[in-house]
Amino acid sequence: MIERRIAAMHKRFGTNTALYCRDCCHLISGEYHGRRYHKCEIYGLSHSESSDWRLSWMACGMYNVPQDMDRWVPLMKQINHGPNAEPPLDGQVSLEI
Repeated sequence: MIERRIAAMHKRFGTNTALYCRDCCHLISGEYHGRRYHKCEIYGLSHSESSDWRLSWMACGMYNVPQDMDRWVPLMKQINHGPNAEPPLDGQVSLEI
């Protein structure tokens, strides 16, 4: 069964069947309480297991594609805010609750 996280990435950006997420420049790895974790900055980062990423997943079309991550709206937020989510404007104030 394919996870909904990687399925959303493949649906939005396409699939790169020759490559894996483990080798992508957007994969972030870290350690917390002695446990190693991996996150995809294109999908979105959170302190939750719901954004954990598997190294063995087949890469999406964003594999090693350079992005200005300061202006990037993570796919996780785009999905939560609907299909018409737009990146914030320069100088726009965000009120997150």
